[in-house]
Amino acid sequence: MTVYALNLFDIADRDEYLAYSRRSPQEVAKHGGRVVALGQFSDAITGDIEPRKV
Repeated sequence: MTVYALNLFDIADRDEYLAYSRRSPQEVAKHGGRVVALGQFSDAITGDIEPRKV
């Protein structure tokens, strides 16, 4: 069975996102998966932001 997961995280801190990006491929591989794409952190938005609805 093939499963694709898209994670949409609300991360406001660049260093936290970069730490996640470095760690995620190894963590996913531990469970038999593989990361096929990682996004790039372009900027952080803080304040009153409407939560995602998807």
